[in-house]
Amino acid sequence: NLQEEGLGQKLSLRDNYFPVRRVITAGDDICFVAEGRIGIECARIFIQKLEKKENKVDHRGYSACAGVAIVHQKYPFYRAYELAEMLCSNAKKYGAKISPADNGRSISAIDWHIEFGELKDSLKEIRQEYITADRNRLELRPYIVSAPEEIMSDDEYSVRRYDNFKRIIHRIQDNEETYGNGKLKELRGALKKGETATRNYLVFNQMEDILIGNRAAFVPQADDKKHSILYDSIELMDSFIALEGGE
Repeated sequence: NLQEEGLGQKLSLRDNYFPVRRVITAGDDICFVAEGRIGIECARIFIQKLEKKENKVDHRGYSACAGVAIVHQKYPFYRAYELAEMLCSNAKKYGAKISPADNGRSISAIDWHIEFGELKDSLKEIRQEYITADRNRLELRPYIVSAPEEIMSDDEYSVRRYDNFKRIIHRIQDNEETYGNGKLKELRGALKKGETATRNYLVFNQMEDILIGNRAAFVPQADDKKHSILYDSIELMDSFIALEGGE
């Protein structure tokens, strides 16, 4: 029961209305619409449930990639679908890049974007907005939902594990009252300025505990850029509800 589990209250559901609707189920192409705040988690759960199913050909589990477009309810559906397709394709490309031996078939990954109304023709154009003043990157997406252990434990890739993203967004949401919404929004501005500005802001405001372990706020990646490990979570902090247990 969604109301008993608390999700109904969080989403302001009426009459226990289930907030997911299937749109396309055709072979390996799945599309569904969900309440925006649980869209990413619904995709993550779908992937993890799919992985538990046995492939009848080689008797191994499945892997899958997902793209999640978070848009206003009046946003044109076909544009949202195109955006989700681009995001899914980007997640697949990332999987193939980190696991070239099997062209990414052992990688499950997820990418997303919150659409604020700026219509762009390609994901590359969209992600141009995520370049920092010091020419690094704000976004760390796509995130790895699952992969072979040697990839999941590799330092470069482990920071992009989906469970690490959830740990950070939980810390941000849990500390929102402590730090104040204003400080967290100001941190987003510091992140856009780059690595040095972000480090100084975290130290000055005593907010280093948002970070995981000994990691810096920006981490080097294979594209020879440093990527923020905080921006994705801060951008989502008002638009993300975690689904745990039986929810």
